[in-house]
Amino acid sequence: LVEGSVALDSGEGEQRQLHPGEIARYNTATQKLDIRRGNVELESCWAAGKLVFERQSLGEICRYLSRWYDIRIDISPALARNYAYTFTITDEPLEAILRIMSRINPIVYTFSDNRSVSISEVE
Repeated sequence: LVEGSVALDSGEGEQRQLHPGEIARYNTATQKLDIRRGNVELESCWAAGKLVFERQSLGEICRYLSRWYDIRIDISPALARNYAYTFTITDEPLEAILRIMSRINPIVYTFSDNRSVSISEVE
C-alpha cells in the first residue's frame, strides 16, 4: 500500500489493517493473510507501466522480470545474490535487458522453447 489504509478480510473471519509501506499476500493453501513491510514502489510499479530497480539483487530482479514478461526464469540461489543492478524497464524486450546485464556482469542466458530462460555464471 502506497498511501491511506485498507481493511482486509480473508473470508475466514480474519480481518487485518494494511498501512502505507506494507504488502499483503494471501496464501490460498492456509487461507491466511501475510502482511509485512516491503518495497511498495517496486510492487506497484506495474500500474505506471515501468519497473524501476535500484541496487536490486539479480534474484529479486528475475522474480519481477518473470512476472513482467510472463516467463519462467531459472537461476541458482548463489548467483541470485552475487550481482546487483540499477535500471528502469518500460517496453524493452527481455533479451535486450539480459544482454545488457550480461555485459555488466559475467552471466550468460539461454532461452528455451517452453517459455523459460536459464541464467548462469560464465565459466
